[in-house]
Amino acid sequence: MGKGGKISRYCGLDLSLVGTGLVIINNQFEIMNQSLFSTTPKQITEDRLISITADIEKEISQWCRNELTIIYIEGLAFGARGQAMLELAALHYFVRIFLYTSRYDYKIIPPTQVKKFVTGKGNAKKELMLLKTYKKWGEAFEDNNMCDAYCLARYAIDQENPKP
Repeated sequence: MGKGGKISRYCGLDLSLVGTGLVIINNQFEIMNQSLFSTTPKQITEDRLISITADIEKEISQWCRNELTIIYIEGLAFGARGQAMLELAALHYFVRIFLYTSRYDYKIIPPTQVKKFVTGKGNAKKELMLLKTYKKWGEAFEDNNMCDAYCLARYAIDQENPKP
């Protein structure tokens, strides 16, 4: 556990059936682990959900098992619709059930909230998120899902350690 009950690992999760980003940082802002879990539309949806959830379970169990951890998950976009939205919602609940039954603390963060934290605008495009993340923290990502996961972890540190 973290010293004195303090959180020692912050995890950001950007869930996607195409490329789920997971980034774990410590309270010194060092990246402990970053992973991108990909599946293809050719795979059966249920297999994709199980695969991504198992990958997340493996990484979180390995990197956060003995550390006090908070996990911030990017919430669903309210404008999304159709079959893809249903499948993404299923992925969210698969992952949340794993976290809940494993007793990990997690919070769902609206996409607009993390974008505003990074860029000052709640409707920022992916390219702006990548640019502002690099300018603000010196971290460069080639994949926007990884960038969002990192930003969620940084947001977790900010929110869980309020300044007096």
